[in-house]
Amino acid sequence: MAFAIPSLFAFFLFALLAATQNSYQKKPKNEPKVFKGVKNGCKLINCTDGRTCGIRVGLAKFGNRNFEKFDFPKCITNETELNMNTDNDGNAHIVPNGPGCKMIKCSVGYQCQVRISISKLGNLPYAQSIGTFPQCVGPNVSFQSSSSTIENGPGCDQLPTKCDEGTKCVTAVGIAKYGNLPWSQFFSPFCT
Repeated sequence: MAFAIPSLFAFFLFALLAATQNSYQKKPKNEPKVFKGVKNGCKLINCTDGRTCGIRVGLAKFGNRNFEKFDFPKCITNETELNMNTDNDGNAHIVPNGPGCKMIKCSVGYQCQVRISISKLGNLPYAQSIGTFPQCVGPNVSFQSSSSTIENGPGCDQLPTKCDEGTKCVTAVGIAKYGNLPWSQFFSPFCT
């Protein structure tokens, strides 16, 4: 099964068309980290409560790159969880005033938040990715994905295996940042 970064992407998540040069191309003061030389993404996350790390493999397109393999390390209690979007996966987390928040200004009483996870796109090194555009969140309100899904969208015809009977392919679409690459649109097909 292919994967999308939760809320990016469902994940991308996590989800990709070329972004135009606009105000979103401003470089944030603090860039997401790039982990050069890391071969096993499980070394980059910490699993607790008896869970083990597995690598969820999917397909994604970022900016003007082609669709390519997408790896997402996550904590699981059983193999079934590997291909599901699960809360508290040991990887994705919400960061107040994280990378990209300098690009937007929140109203009084609101705080900028971003969703950051670690993944590997194609032949690029593992890197932190901001899975959905920074957003202003008010008191007692949780972070919401700004990505959307398209049934039988871009990349559904490129999944390595067909979706199981009773499921269908959807493509998560949104704006994201991968490592030191510029903010771009992403596409990530997956079965649901």
